[in-house]
Parts: sequence; C-alpha cells; structure tokens
Amino acid sequence: LSGSRAVSSGVTNSSGSVIFTQIPPGHYAADVQYLGVAFGSNLTIDHSTSTTIQVPIPYQAQLPYVAIPIIGLAATAVVMRRRKIYESPFDYFDVLTKGGLPDSCTTTIAGSSGSGKTVLMISLAHQTLKAERGCVFVTNVELPTNTRTTMKALGMDMSDYEERGKLIFIDCYSALSGTSSKEKKALASITDLTGLGILITASIEEIRGIGDVYFDSLTPLFTTLKSDYVVSFLQSMGAKVKSNHGRLCATIGTTLDKEAISKVEETSDCVIETQLVETRSGQRRRLRIKKLRGHPYVDTWTRFKISGERGISFLTNKPYNSRRQQTEG
Repeated sequence: LSGSRAVSSGVTNSSGSVIFTQIPPGHYAADVQYLGVAFGSNLTIDHSTSTTIQVPIPYQAQLPYVAIPIIGLAATAVVMRRRKIYESPFDYFDVLTKGGLPDSCTTTIAGSSGSGKTVLMISLAHQTLKAERGCVFVTNVELPTNTRTTMKALGMDMSDYEERGKLIFIDCYSALSGTSSKEKKALASITDLTGLGILITASIEEIRGIGDVYFDSLTPLFTTLKSDYVVSFLQSMGAKVKSNHGRLCATIGTTLDKEAISKVEETSDCVIETQLVETRSGQRRRLRIKKLRGHPYVDTWTRFKISGERGISFLTNKPYNSRRQQTEG
C-alpha cells in the first residue's frame, strides 16, 4: 500500500513467499491478511530485496480462553475413558489372588453388615465344589434351608453336590434360636466348640477326600465366649483342615473389638476385607486382599456387585480375558 492505494497484491505459496515486481522505491505499508485476521507492517524499498514479515499467532489474546475449555474437554474424555467399567465374572478372583486361594490355608473375610461377606464365601464354596473338592458349610447366622435358597437365588444351585455327599451343612443357628434342627448334623449348643469340632471332623471324613470348611460366622462366638477360647478353637480346627490339604474360611464382622479381629487375622493365612460404601449414586461394594501369606496377590480395592443370576461380578477397568490374565498372573 502507498497511502491508501494498493500498489500490488498477491498470495503466498506453500513456503509462505510472494514475489512483487516493478515496485518503485519508496515507503510502503504491507497489509497481510491470514486466518481471518489482518496485520500491518511498514516497509522501505530502495532496491531488489527479500523481506520477512513476522506475523503474530492469530487470536493470541483469546488463546487462554479457548484453551481452557479444550483442555477441559480433553481431560473429561480421558477420565471417562478411564472410568469405563467392565463386568468380570467371579473367576476374576483368581486374578486378584494370582491363581486362587492355595491349598492348606485359613482365610478370614472381615467386613461390615451388608458388605457381601456371606455371598463372597458362598461363591468361594461354589468354586470348591466345581473343582470336585468337598465342602462343609457351618452357619450360625441363618438356617441352612435359607442358605440353600440364597444359593439358588444367586444362580448357584448346589443340590446336586449335596445329594452326592460333596456338600454337608452343619446347623448351629437352630441352637442359637432355641429350636430343634431339621438337619442331619446340628449343634445342640452354640457354646459347645468341642462338639462343633467333632461334627466338622466327622463331616470331612464323610466326604472322603479333600474337604474345605466354610464358617459363617465367627461373630456370634465372640459375643458369647471369651476371645482366646474362640481363637484357640479356630487355630486347632484350621490345623486339622490344613493337614488334609483343605481350606478353612470364616467370616467375621468388623463391629467386634479390634483386638479380637486382629487375633483372628494373625492366625489366618489369608485376610479379605469387604466394604459397603454409601455414595450419591447408591451403595457400592468393594473388597481387597489384605494378606495372603507366602503367595503373590493384588492388594488394591476392587469394586464388585451382587446380582440374582450371576452372584458376584467384579467391576474392572479392562475386559476380563481368563487366558490372557491368568498367563500374566
């Protein structure tokens, strides 16, 4: 431009250059238009020459305001991608324990009411039976008939195993409620731990093979007996079960005295914690392997849910691939 008059104009090539010919010497203004903006620069021409005009980044003043929502959207997309949840079957428990619970071990499942302790133990018992191991299920918080109903509701009908003598129930709840039991094996008094030990031992022998013992729950014992007596019984029974390459698994409520819970955990080879967390979107359950003596494991909290047909499903950030993840484990 010479004043307000355009002397010459052109469009830059791919390298950003434009050539003007026959421009008389003098003082000029270069008006550069790009990306919807215009930039002016003064030029003095007295001979043939090449001149570089440094143009600013367009909308530079507005960039911080534009960048904020862009960064926010990108961050949200990353978070949403990370939060994508996949439902994994109960077999995912073998990933958390790097191959499942080992033979000859005692396991304690500790958690608050409603956190899924009993359902977790039923699921472990179901795994035991599917592996053709025997199972002795001791309950003093529910009648065995109700436990059977719960198993069926969770999609784990164990009647066939019971008919084949692979699953044996020991009723300790009727003694607690003061009513007579309809089960073949029942304890007359909840405080009779010697009698309970005899019933468990006889049941394991009746199974004729490896028998795992599942005890739901230790909490009523601690509320009626001295803690040292209960812990001693647990140690003795654990030793008997483990001597036959079996597993002893028991649930315990976290409302008990912390010292009593600590004693039980100290005697256990494996400790599993379950939690029920209240959120704005509802209740969430999660568990973690707190301890697994002499065995690798995943110690982070893992969410799970309980449904009627599938029982426990783990909620994971990656889809479950049994072959790949067992190989990685």
